[in-house]
Amino acid sequence: MDEITVASSALPDDVVLEVLMRVPDAGTLFRCAAVCKRWRGLIVDRSFLRRRWAASASYFSGFFARERRCQGEHDDDVAEASSPPIFVPVPRSAASPAPARYPLTSFLVPDMAGLLAGSEPLTARNGLLLVRLSPCAAGGGGPIRLAACNLIAGTCDVLPPLDSGSSSPVGYTILTGEDCFSSPPPSPAPNYSTFFKVLIFGLRHIRTGRLGHGHYNLHMFSSSSSSWSSRIEFDDFYITRGDNGEQWPYMEHSIVVDRGVAHYLLTKWPDQHRLPSYTVDMKGYVWVRELCLSSNEPTADTHLLALVGGERSLFLMFAEESLRMEIWTFRGDDGHDNLDWIYKGVMELKPPKNRRIDDVLWVWLGEKSNTLLIMDWDLRAYLANLETGAMEEMTELFYNTVPNAVPVEIDWPALFRTRLGRHIC
Repeated sequence: MDEITVASSALPDDVVLEVLMRVPDAGTLFRCAAVCKRWRGLIVDRSFLRRRWAASASYFSGFFARERRCQGEHDDDVAEASSPPIFVPVPRSAASPAPARYPLTSFLVPDMAGLLAGSEPLTARNGLLLVRLSPCAAGGGGPIRLAACNLIAGTCDVLPPLDSGSSSPVGYTILTGEDCFSSPPPSPAPNYSTFFKVLIFGLRHIRTGRLGHGHYNLHMFSSSSSSWSSRIEFDDFYITRGDNGEQWPYMEHSIVVDRGVAHYLLTKWPDQHRLPSYTVDMKGYVWVRELCLSSNEPTADTHLLALVGGERSLFLMFAEESLRMEIWTFRGDDGHDNLDWIYKGVMELKPPKNRRIDDVLWVWLGEKSNTLLIMDWDLRAYLANLETGAMEEMTELFYNTVPNAVPVEIDWPALFRTRLGRHIC
């Protein structure tokens, strides 16, 4: 028995637990678990994990992004083709002190480096990260190849390729067993490690003469059947554009999942006070409605759906003299296929001193923690709290990454129980 094991065995449990409570981050706590079997048992105990991470604690840990290929000033948005996505912890994250970075493969067992090289992170929910496997250039043609990476269990499930035809994916959502409220989740197929569903919201292009037409559709995959369902076409909102070479203007959207139901809001529409909304439940049933707002405000720069305090909320972001957000909460269906919302007030976001945000380029919403990642047109990045309006600059965390991010929340007690529980018997 080495000296470390001898010393650790001499300490009573209550002393060891107090030491472990003061360990600064999850990575160091994992290393403590390697000291001996006794310490592993103390760490994986539910009472210790509840003390370590209180039920009210935020699990917002960081974001996944792609590293940038540094070959010149014109390659700022070109991702490194041979590397997997990287995980970047945010300040005060339980993951590890910033500015540490970890490849996605460090979360997975066994190493999936070959499969995940050049993959693109798309969305995350309840510990599952959905990635598009390389080649994944937008509009590059060919089948869509996806994988669901379980950050808690360390597994990776590859989905069958999807031939989307003339449809371009514009939004991805992943639903998990935790989203099954009415009944227990189905068992996954033999070649899948857990139950999940993937929804792809697409836009189908039809060209007729000088005009381009298109409408939206939905593809759905379930790991219980290991197959994609037939494409669902939405003809309710049919869009047209002229032959001017511009990109489709109606591809921006906001997505939130509330009690197992995914809500898609199309945020670029001619009538900004009546926005198309699609609602999809776990069984694939779709409702098509309009979101109606009676605001007298000018057109918002950004629309965000979010869950705040258990309520489905809508944030309208305006970047004029100051960065402020108009807050609405969902009241229900008005009986005419319109979604009715109640105005709650305005919150002003508070940038750090000597910082002014004139316009917003990207906004990424945390899964459940009321947190926003914001990037302005000067490529300065901020962490914003939706409850207080406080903002913290974190531009350096985006260094040498493609300006895109997938916020991730990690249930640390579940991760420790899953990873270490099998090694204490």
